[in-house]
Amino acid sequence: MASQRGQTAYKITFFFAIVAFGSLAFAFLLVFSEYKDFPHLPFFITGGAAIVAGIICGHIALIRLTGVAGERILFETFFPMMMGLVPLAGPFIALASAYKLLRGKLGAATITSSGGGGHSVRSYNATSLGRAGVPTGLILVIVASLQPLVAYSIGWADSQPDTPQQSAVEPRVQPESSKVSISKKIKGYGKYACRGIVKCYTRAEFIGQVAGRIVMQVDEYGKVTKIEAKLPNTDKAIQACIRKVCLNKRISKFDGPPGDLVCEFAGSVAGSTHSVSTTAKFVRWKK
Repeated sequence: MASQRGQTAYKITFFFAIVAFGSLAFAFLLVFSEYKDFPHLPFFITGGAAIVAGIICGHIALIRLTGVAGERILFETFFPMMMGLVPLAGPFIALASAYKLLRGKLGAATITSSGGGGHSVRSYNATSLGRAGVPTGLILVIVASLQPLVAYSIGWADSQPDTPQQSAVEPRVQPESSKVSISKKIKGYGKYACRGIVKCYTRAEFIGQVAGRIVMQVDEYGKVTKIEAKLPNTDKAIQACIRKVCLNKRISKFDGPPGDLVCEFAGSVAGSTHSVSTTAKFVRWKK
């Protein structure tokens, strides 16, 4: 009965490994593709849930199929999963356990635990796992890949233009059949106003209070052509970064009317972290 339950847990672990890989691969594909505006958070959540569920089932499968004590298996399943997202060392810890599980062999180990005013020492001999740890090992490989992939995707996103370039020579004409009101369009344009501005402070590892107001003129093609910025107590290098970011802005799928993007912000920045409130809007020019 124990072996049968172990086989069932083993198969379920394989299933969760496939779900985790598929969900996370599709999520990152959306991030790096032209469909990056498509909701990808549900796929990240599904992938993360599949990893946790897979580790639980893999832990059960290893115990039932090999007879190894749960305490010993714990350090090759749950521990590397939790450590996998620790900066720098985490992925290597997960990969080390994945290698052991995929190879099918656990080395000798001594585990010391304390509690209740005392401590205990347990020693475990080297053990052969066969193929029982393969699906769990695959899940840990996925865990180990998450941190570098997330770091790369953040760097990739920072290197991209603030908005997609629009190649049309003439402004888009709003179809008569469109039910989108001008006020709703204008409200949607406003989201572009403050994008990328706070990053100029964090990239410079600025520490302190920040505040400013930036007005960007947008022509009939949705391109920012001129800016007026009030940035008190801001270094020239950061001001140059902000001006560059603003002048690179182009509103995607813009079909008028021309106007101003306005970004007002205030808060604090401490290196790579920040707490900055922003007010972004688009104001069309008066005729």
